[in-house]
Amino acid sequence: MSVTTSDGPREFATNGHEVPVGDATGSLEQTPQGTELQWSCDEQYYSIYADHEFGDDTAFEIGQQLGCP
Repeated sequence: MSVTTSDGPREFATNGHEVPVGDATGSLEQTPQGTELQWSCDEQYYSIYADHEFGDDTAFEIGQQLGCP
């Protein structure tokens, strides 16, 4: 499990499907290794990666709780 912030988008999870994350729209992508959710608020980018041992919905659920801080 990892949660990151940055000033630019990550190269992963850019082809995922759109999902709502608070007031923002995120990209949720599932791979054989895990699930990554990425979204931006103002000029800050947020990313949550959850290995499959945590379940496919974990990244999305955490993102919903964080939203746009």
